[in-house]
Amino acid sequence: MSHALRHLDAAGWVLGALDPEDARRFADHLRSCVQCQEIVAGLEVVAEALARSGPVVELPADHEAKTVAAVQYAVMATSRPGAAERKAHRWWHLH
Repeated sequence: MSHALRHLDAAGWVLGALDPEDARRFADHLRSCVQCQEIVAGLEVVAEALARSGPVVELPADHEAKTVAAVQYAVMATSRPGAAERKAHRWWHLH
């Protein structure tokens, strides 16, 4: 197993997503682990690029509920008998 897979906290640490205890533990480990220092250095470049990639967009409060509802609807629609045939029929007429 690669070193990065054994230390999955590196990405969370770079992104500031670890809880305080895990962050402290990883920071202690990072002082003595050259491999993790290299992984963190590479991830910091990526994190900085992501931070500059575009504006932060505030999603509407109901975004999660609408997304879950859309997925549930899609699952229900494709699980009905004959759904695949109806979908193929609609596709054929649209193209």
